[in-house]
Amino acid sequence: MIDPNDKQTLSLLPTPPKKRGKKPTGKGKTPAQRKADQRARDGWKMVNASASKSYAEVTLTGLLEQLAFAVSAKNPDLVKALSKELVRRATPVIVIPQ
Repeated sequence: MIDPNDKQTLSLLPTPPKKRGKKPTGKGKTPAQRKADQRARDGWKMVNASASKSYAEVTLTGLLEQLAFAVSAKNPDLVKALSKELVRRATPVIVIPQ
């Protein structure tokens, strides 16, 4: 029995080492849940981008999925706008060495 007032005597029982890494929160998601969340975020970005005709903040995955949808829905204006943004992003930046 250890005296509660004794602050000098060390414990003879070894304490277990601390575990490394982040403590589990119990809020982990499966890869499918993460992808579903990403698609939902991309969907809202696409809705906002379609209204303003600016696709700069939409992810590449969102653009490609929306392009597939626009082609299947036979929407040539949206296909043209999405293709234009994809070409803009694919255009390489030429760096001239000095």
